[in-house]
Amino acid sequence: MNDFIPLARALWDEYGREGRVAAAIPLGMMELAEPETVIPLLMELCRTCITREDADRLAMDALDPIVRKQPERWLSAIEPWLVHENKWVRRTGVLAIGRLPMRHPTYTARCLELTKRLLLDEEGDVKKAVGFAIRLAAREGIAPVRDFLCASCPSRKPSCDVGTVRRDPQHDEEVPAGVPAAIAALR
Repeated sequence: MNDFIPLARALWDEYGREGRVAAAIPLGMMELAEPETVIPLLMELCRTCITREDADRLAMDALDPIVRKQPERWLSAIEPWLVHENKWVRRTGVLAIGRLPMRHPTYTARCLELTKRLLLDEEGDVKKAVGFAIRLAAREGIAPVRDFLCASCPSRKPSCDVGTVRRDPQHDEEVPAGVPAAIAALR
């Protein structure tokens, strides 16, 4: 592990897009060896992201595998990422949290609650990640997302109460007509 960290930093800092991808993937696999070393390194790398792609690679290839393997341990450890001053750290954190319900549907409500603090984020890159996380959560069931949006988006609440309803064919649940508009507004 100690030999890889300088290599990962060099790849991330000096070899552009391809180097960043090459550095991110093994970090997710190596987390269980020394999590106390890897998690701070991931946050440090997040702070130096240049594009959404950099943050997304860290979220999907490095942070997501960590959270997915031990959600109870890592969800609370990632919460500070959601309030960090750096937009790339916030984006990476919300993407990793948003992907968790795909593997562990029982965490859908908790992951949605964690994303709530970012609903009004000023940064467009973070807003898009929040919308993506909410759409991913909806894949596992519309009801928790509908309830979350109705409770969390007061300006959208009247449209959530509209009597017109459509069916979600994948889950065969009723979806208020305004919910897709509320999700689209987060994009």
